[in-house]
Amino acid sequence: MNSFKRYFTIWWIPIRAYLIPIIIYLIGNVLKKDYLIDFALILFYLNALGNLISGIVQIVIKKWYFIIPQILVTLFLFFFVSVLFTFSPPDYYGANKVIPKNIKFESPIDRVINQND
Repeated sequence: MNSFKRYFTIWWIPIRAYLIPIIIYLIGNVLKKDYLIDFALILFYLNALGNLISGIVQIVIKKWYFIIPQILVTLFLFFFVSVLFTFSPPDYYGANKVIPKNIKFESPIDRVINQND
């Protein structure tokens, strides 16, 4: 309970906690696991919500000047994550699938297709 309270009262802990979803995202990207990437995004949003609540707590305890770095880091990371997910690979659904050995594959036709085809 004490560490939960510290998360909201010490202003730099929510900022530092952004490292957790970033590391999970990088691990998910290396291992090509969609569920890890989704989990990292959920943790990122939960931490952003916790950062907002921590900002409100900073105002209540009369340390409003600490919300400036919290807001700046959160806005920067929202922009960064938006760009990252816009240009990242679409998904890794088939990345870890094994194609069976006994399947017949056909080669595509090596000719120009005309109107009769």
